[in-house]
Amino acid sequence: MRAFVGLITLSLLGFVLCDNVVTISNGKLLVFKSSGFSSSSSPIQSIYDPEGGSFASVKRYRDYVYTVTGDAYVQRWGISTSGKLYRTSDYFWFQYCPTGLTIRGSTDPENADYVMLICPYYSYGNSRVVLANPKTLEFEYNITSTNTGTSAGIIFDAVLTGNYLYTSELTPHEFGYGKIVQYSVNNDFKKNTEVKLAAHPSLAIRKNSDLFATISTTQLVPAVNDIMRFDADRMTPVDTLSTTCTDLGRLSSDSKTLFVACDNNNSLKVYDVSGSGIEPVCESDLGSGVDAGMKMVDGFLYGAGSGLTRYTLGDNGCPVSADVVPVTCTSVDGLSEE
Repeated sequence: MRAFVGLITLSLLGFVLCDNVVTISNGKLLVFKSSGFSSSSSPIQSIYDPEGGSFASVKRYRDYVYTVTGDAYVQRWGISTSGKLYRTSDYFWFQYCPTGLTIRGSTDPENADYVMLICPYYSYGNSRVVLANPKTLEFEYNITSTNTGTSAGIIFDAVLTGNYLYTSELTPHEFGYGKIVQYSVNNDFKKNTEVKLAAHPSLAIRKNSDLFATISTTQLVPAVNDIMRFDADRMTPVDTLSTTCTDLGRLSSDSKTLFVACDNNNSLKVYDVSGSGIEPVCESDLGSGVDAGMKMVDGFLYGAGSGLTRYTLGDNGCPVSADVVPVTCTSVDGLSEE
């Protein structure tokens, strides 16, 4: 197969003591201290790509940080006890993905320990999710998008639990343009079932029980902006809430709150999902938004957008204040696990 070229692995890592934050701005990595973060904070570390490229995204998974440079190169970074990054000798080289990769990790590494590389547009075949072993960096599974008639789906997002892999596909069908496909972890990632939706969603998962999907499309009339909750095993809908705008959706560290970005504005919507439904709590215009990414770090919600925002949250999950560092960000993550 022509899909994958090159991997090296050597490094070891110590324990991480600091809850710092890493983001990408103007193609370089910036590390900020979470403690004492304010609108006047400066990065404690600024890293240009050693190969001369430009960083596109960053993801923390277990003991390492992974960065994507350009359309092919995935570098692994260690985290020092002082909360700074250091380059390891480990990397993936994923060829033929001209629009670049997205990286996500398993939500249940004890039962399904993989780094996921999501390639929406692959030059020599269908869109795909590649599952890599984080210990050896070997590619172990290659899950391609489904075909509908003469067209193939385009995978834009994926989440992985100990039981299933779920992919979000852009694919035309009789009443819309998207679907969620469920694959079985214990059956070599064979397809189980699919659910057709109005558009391809952003996905968030609560362990093995609840799958959340946020959908936004203006291709249908009227436009669709839905937040959906599914039983993650049976893929049956539990609740659906229509709203004014949706984009990226992420759960809080305790999985009781769903944060939803609004596309093309700074608004942050907060929903209570501690019960069986989706209950609106508030909508906040504080900060610079979370449409480019969000992450809970040290009890705060950090958002990437036109600035790097730290949201201080009240007991109900709503922002009560926001500190914004004026750097345009394309990604954000923490350097310790929540």
